[in-house]
Amino acid sequence: MVSAIAQAETEVLAQDPRWGLVERIVASPSFVKSDRLCSFLTYICELSLTGRDDEINEINIGARLFGRPDYDPSIDGIVRSHASRMRQRLEQYFSQEGAEEPIRLTIPKGAYIPVFELRPYTLVAPEDVPLERLPISPEPVAASQEARTQDAGSRWTIRILAAALGLACLVILYMLPLAHRAAAASPLGPDSHPFWRSFFGPGHQTMVVCSDTSLATLQDVTGQKVGLSDYLNANYVCTLPRLKGQPRRLQEISAADDIRPLRMSAS
Repeated sequence: MVSAIAQAETEVLAQDPRWGLVERIVASPSFVKSDRLCSFLTYICELSLTGRDDEINEINIGARLFGRPDYDPSIDGIVRSHASRMRQRLEQYFSQEGAEEPIRLTIPKGAYIPVFELRPYTLVAPEDVPLERLPISPEPVAASQEARTQDAGSRWTIRILAAALGLACLVILYMLPLAHRAAAASPLGPDSHPFWRSFFGPGHQTMVVCSDTSLATLQDVTGQKVGLSDYLNANYVCTLPRLKGQPRRLQEISAADDIRPLRMSAS
């Protein structure tokens, strides 16, 4: 039963283009001289590609790969040191002999689970690695497509706003001459409203009498009422009664505060 499962896993790996990448990496000059790093990379990639990511941790690697059944990460850093060297060798491989690989393999810092990513600038894969068969992480391609979509949306938004602004300017330029012609055709005047037409109609004078607070005070002091005709002619100033103590003071005040009515006529 165990051998059947192992054989099935081997067949699955043989058909997986990611496993082909692992084989090319461990056969490259960057790895071929270090058996320990080749075993390390092959071990974690085999576990990951067969769906056993939960078995990939520092303790298991130290016990099974480095032969230390009592491996203690707090006092033994052999796994971490080899992982750091392996990351450096992977960077070296993808910058030199693996620069044209359609898939990129990385081991994130702080973890040991390998990550396979399709390189976003790769348009055509080698004939023996068809792109449609790559069960890899789509994050880089999706990010690139999302960025292009956002750029296109921003350009369309700018175009729509510019078109709306231009249309508004055209409407304003079209309406301004119409407003000027309408104002010239119907100028505002006293006879433009029914209320003011009753006061400022043509053919008669309109008299506006402003408020005179001094006259009201004078009437309260003297007890003498001043009629409109006397007020308009200012005759009440001569008929004011003399008051004891200041016989001519009220007459001086009234004469100084005399307010003549404003006569207006509609042309």
